[in-house]
Amino acid sequence: MYTPEIKEKFVGLRAQGHTFDAISEQLGVGRQTLISWSKEHRVEIENQRELESEAHRDKYFANHQKRIEVIGTKFAQLLERADRQLADKYENISPERTLNLLLKYGRFLRAEERALYFKSTKKSISSEEEDIDD
Repeated sequence: MYTPEIKEKFVGLRAQGHTFDAISEQLGVGRQTLISWSKEHRVEIENQRELESEAHRDKYFANHQKRIEVIGTKFAQLLERADRQLADKYENISPERTLNLLLKYGRFLRAEERALYFKSTKKSISSEEEDIDD
């Protein structure tokens, strides 16, 4: 009756969190049929949801790492500039301004590291809980 492609689209849409009504409207399939498919393809939907969640976590973690690298690079540049300004008082910006920027980037860097640490700690705690459940 319905093609395998339609069912695959259903699994993908359901895994993304779309409602039965929204999927019904998009695919032209009755709501009751979708509910039956949901029961029939429950494992596939859950697996696809987990894959999507994992992709989002990986993307967030990568972006987080990149922010730490960028902030760390700026921090290192400001440290170098502060060292130069201490030796040469004729720089374009005041040593006070450089010091303020240095402190600001230091706070940003600590905040990013703290967020990354808590994210990885939370993930490892979840993994440990899964091991206990097994």
